Amino acid sequence: MTNLPPPPIGTPPVGWHNNGGLRYFDGRSWQPPLEESVASGSMPPASGGLREASLALAVLLLSLLAGGVGFAVAEEVGLPEWMGIAILTLVGYGPPLVWSLRRLGRRVGGGIASGRSLIGRPRPADVAKGALVWVSAVVAQAMVAAALLGLGVEIGSNTEGLFDDSGLTAALLVTAFAAVVAAPVVEEVVFRGVILPALVPRVGRAFAVVVQAVVFGAVHADPSGSAGAGLVVVLAAVGAVFGVAALITGRLWPVILGHALFNGVVLAVVLIAGPDVLGG
Repeated sequence: MTNLPPPPIGTPPVGWHNNGGLRYFDGRSWQPPLEESVASGSMPPASGGLREASLALAVLLLSLLAGGVGFAVAEEVGLPEWMGIAILTLVGYGPPLVWSLRRLGRRVGGGIASGRSLIGRPRPADVAKGALVWVSAVVAQAMVAAALLGLGVEIGSNTEGLFDDSGLTAALLVTAFAAVVAAPVVEEVVFRGVILPALVPRVGRAFAVVVQAVVFGAVHADPSGSAGAGLVVVLAAVGAVFGVAALITGRLWPVILGHALFNGVVLAVVLIAGPDVLGG
């Protein structure tokens, strides 16, 4: 690396510049003016580096921990199960979403509303792209799981205890909302909206995808399980697919929809066949 020639004289540094409008320079090329990016729903790059990525992860982990405590307290005082799940979802995912939208808004000098506008709205084309993301995630999951099982590595499950009671219950409905709506939106905004773009300018696309994928897998692992390492690797493969899809499309909605479909199918399988079918 030290033998590489210096950049041409006059090359601007990586970051935001006023060049025919507010535009981002990634070191090689200029992004469209901010107004065009917002109108198209494309995510502008970030330059917060490890600090911003670490803060996003810390907010998510602390919120999930607080949500878990809230769920335990609700269970202890005898509240209905659906209320405990609702508390877990609200406390666990609310603060990370608000914080991440603020960080996205700060990229363009705004607040939560600006961050929301950067994400945009889903388009019809995003549905087809989301389905492709889902298929790719399932293939990656199957390939990695097959390789691990071939090596004798046990793969755990984070779906144990779900839907122990059959029938359409309030707890099932709230759980389904959390898994198919709340989790995909919040996790994609945090991981692929904040963490991934913050890492790319510092470590490059390939390594940034790997890092956020491993962290994504680790966050979903059940620490009480004996096969957590295998589950982390499998889910990291899924997170890598989501990360690559976000970089290729430049948008979050295809990945959000693919993530929602992935979680929805898993819940349907667990509901019909039980968690053991997924290796629990």
